[in-house]
Amino acid sequence: MKKIWKNCLLFVAATALALEVGCGSKKQSPETERHAFLLEDNLVFIADVPKNWRYVLYPVNDYFYYRSLPHDNEYRCVEFMGEGHEGDGEDNFFTLIASEGTGRRPEEADGLDTVCVPFIFRDGMEGGWESFTWVSKPRYGHGEEVLFYWGNVYDLEEECHISLRMLGSEYEANEQVIKDFLESACFRESDLGIDSGKELSEREWLTLHIWNKSIRMSLKVPEGLKISAEDDRCYIYLDENNTLGIYPDEYGGETLERSGDYYYYLNTRDFEDTVYEIPDKYGRNNYYFPNQYLLIWNVMDEALRGYAKQIVQSMRFE
Repeated sequence: MKKIWKNCLLFVAATALALEVGCGSKKQSPETERHAFLLEDNLVFIADVPKNWRYVLYPVNDYFYYRSLPHDNEYRCVEFMGEGHEGDGEDNFFTLIASEGTGRRPEEADGLDTVCVPFIFRDGMEGGWESFTWVSKPRYGHGEEVLFYWGNVYDLEEECHISLRMLGSEYEANEQVIKDFLESACFRESDLGIDSGKELSEREWLTLHIWNKSIRMSLKVPEGLKISAEDDRCYIYLDENNTLGIYPDEYGGETLERSGDYYYYLNTRDFEDTVYEIPDKYGRNNYYFPNQYLLIWNVMDEALRGYAKQIVQSMRFE
């Protein structure tokens, strides 16, 4: 009987210890995916984005359904929205915006002390992180005054930045997630990250987003590739001799008819849109999305054509 009671006490003690450890443990970080966003003048923003965050690409008034509207906001940026708090009188999400330029200090900063600390982006670029807080009534709903947080993470040349604006309680609750996101981020000029020293087969793949007057799409590519944009065209370089070109038809691309002696390729599991696989006289395959009026021009050595097809199969129109 004593042995039974002893075992029971050991079980209770172990259970209590497990509960104590569980309650005291930190909140697990959300899963992330690496994304790259092609901004202005071949500027690329890259970061590990939590899967429970949303993102919005701006401007949206460039696209076909907004073509007739005035362009009040021409600069290109991406806004990330994380989950906020219920019942806080605000939007129930917090925002971070990545863009070129220095970022604007809000009017609330006038006369307030600003904290500024050094910051290092993932690729080693030096920068700074300035922030301040202020007390104000919620913009939405009713309630007492609450603490707000504003931050700006920028490079020392002041060519690009990430701005943060949220409730103080939202920053406190998500501080580690926000820091992880910022520390994973970098702004690059005409390339997709620093992972360029490895062979293509050894590199991680990221999701690249391209949006302009003719294109709003994403595709998966190996990190570290070179990239360039000319008007609404975009070129992705696996190396100096192997290129994938993205050509919208209405902006000077090689317009293709739906008819003709083309090989029709459609795999409903891999593609969400119809695409033609078109052999050329060099034995390579170009690709054409007739519903999107988009040509994928393929100049690849035979050894790398599998990468071209894999990239095209990953394309999604947003």
